[in-house]
Formats: sequence, C-alpha cells, structure tokens
Amino acid sequence: MDLSNLLGDTSTDLTALQLALRAVVVFCFAIGLFRLLPRKSLANTSVIDVVLTVLIGSSLSRALTGNAPLGRSLSAVLRLVAFG
Repeated sequence: MDLSNLLGDTSTDLTALQLALRAVVVFCFAIGLFRLLPRKSLANTSVIDVVLTVLIGSSLSRALTGNAPLGRSLSAVLRLVAFG
C-alpha cells in the first residue's frame, strides 16, 4: 500500500484510519511549523500576521478533513509561511 493511498489522497471517501493518519501528519506539521516561526506576543502582531494565521489554519483544516489533497495543502502552507 503506497503512502498517498494510505492517507486518502486518491479516494473521495476517507476511512477513520485515513482521518486519524491525516490528523497525526497535520498535527506534527503544525507543531514543527510553529516551532520554527518567530514568536510574537499579541501586542506585536500586525494585521498581516493575523490574516496569515487564519489562512494557515484554514488550509490545515482542509487538509485534515480531506477537502483538499494533503500534500498540496501542506505545500500551500509552506508558501504562506515563506511569504509572511
């Protein structure tokens, strides 16, 4: 069984196992991502930081639920982080 099939990138209906694996992948990706990003206090955030945070959260939620392919969603999040 290859990885894209296991994560449900090729199917339209996701099983409980595929959702659980996606959750683990997205969680680990998000933790790693936020560990690498510079920490800012709430007083130091700008409007663009808030917008990027909402976009990142939205993209990760689409990857988690299967509404978007996992690899492309994680790639889009990396591009957003590079932009910000």
